[in-house]
Amino acid sequence: MNFYWFVFGCVIGSFLNVFVSRSLNKTNFISGRSHCDNCQKNLKWYELIPMISYIIQFGKCRNCLTNIPNYVFIFELTMGVAFLEFRPCNIINILLLIFIIILQIISTFDLLTFQFSSYWLLPLLIIALIVTNLSLLKLLTIFIIYFILLALNRRYSMLGNGDIDLMILILIVFGFTAIIHVTLIASLLALFFAIFKKQKIIPFLPFLYFGTLIVNSGGLIA
Repeated sequence: MNFYWFVFGCVIGSFLNVFVSRSLNKTNFISGRSHCDNCQKNLKWYELIPMISYIIQFGKCRNCLTNIPNYVFIFELTMGVAFLEFRPCNIINILLLIFIIILQIISTFDLLTFQFSSYWLLPLLIIALIVTNLSLLKLLTIFIIYFILLALNRRYSMLGNGDIDLMILILIVFGFTAIIHVTLIASLLALFFAIFKKQKIIPFLPFLYFGTLIVNSGGLIA
């Protein structure tokens, strides 16, 4: 059964990649054939198998040999992992999966454009408040911390405001212990990425997303 959840998650991840790509290109993401963004050649069915097509084609378009972005493979894989971690067998897991799906969407937008629409934060907040186990006092404390972090960030520009928003939402959903581990892992991954890419400015949301999946799979969610 785990295998089927993983495969289904990879398919969803592939769809999310198409959704983000077509949203940025302002094209209809429901209708229309999938095609190579470089040569515009329509893709065959065997070129659309999540993860497998990428591996068989060595990460390149079969027609023009243009490199397929690495994130396509990575986000298909991570969504497969997400469906393994949060099997949609009950309402809480379904809500958590929706939370993770939205998190992946905005992570992809952040990776490609360094920004995302704030409209995505509302469903995340609603889900967070539904599934949280935190008391009202702790929630009030979190929101006070949130506004303090925003004020500090406005002065010192440590992170993007969207990064802080997501950290607070992850904190509400998964707890204090989890966000510490998530932030540490995300920071390490971001550091390695910055060194490898030799970039001074990098998107942080994807690493918060990866950190959340890693922490949950490692049983560190409290």
